[in-house]
Amino acid sequence: DPGKFRFEVLPEINCIATIHKGSYDTLMNSYQRVFGEMTRRGIPMGTASREIYMVCDFENPQNCVTEIQVIIPE
Repeated sequence: DPGKFRFEVLPEINCIATIHKGSYDTLMNSYQRVFGEMTRRGIPMGTASREIYMVCDFENPQNCVTEIQVIIPE
């Protein structure tokens, strides 16, 4: 029983992923590193991404852990 939560299975994707450790205020730094690596390797960029919030610590944001998935177009 999911109670007040809703669960959804997302479609499978091709992506390049990284783990961001720290505040959400610095999330764009991790995106920039992924984009730079994609450019360096000649990997085309799509128009979407996913973020998986693995650890959410709003009182101590430096403890947050987020997986960033940048979708690679097929």
